Amino acid sequence: MTKQIFTKTLLFLALFLFSTSSFEQKKADLRIKDIEYPDVSESGGTDIYIIVSNKGNATAENVEVKVWDVDLFLNEAIDAWGIDEGDYWIFEENAARAEDGQRDYDDDWEKTVIIPKLEAGETVRIHVHVDHWIYDSNCEVGAEVDPNQKIDEKDEGNNKKGFFAGG
Repeated sequence: MTKQIFTKTLLFLALFLFSTSSFEQKKADLRIKDIEYPDVSESGGTDIYIIVSNKGNATAENVEVKVWDVDLFLNEAIDAWGIDEGDYWIFEENAARAEDGQRDYDDDWEKTVIIPKLEAGETVRIHVHVDHWIYDSNCEVGAEVDPNQKIDEKDEGNNKKGFFAGG
């Protein structure tokens, strides 16, 4: 009798675990994993490589990645990007060189790349080319995957990353 109860309990437990795991909602979880150090291109512009990953359990299609020149005052950079104290000087210098009311003095730019398909667990390296040298004299790059939130994700809070360096 005890063996039958034990067997039935194990069977019930196995069925319960299988049924709850099969009902787990399938969602992508897109994130900008890294922005590699931008480099001069052969044409004299700038090549930027962005590492994008899908940590979710579902495939994402037509994944949009926006990459742009970040224009912020220091207090905005701290609030929006959580920059390290060691990078404060970049934004202070940009503001000091800017025209009255401007956040910085470099050329604004924005690019969008579409990743046709990003499988669950997959990581890709995408290339973004900017026609001019973006270290004028400092470099501030923002990248955001799924900026218009078209893809239903497990975590929308990990889609944005910044890169900041002195020129």
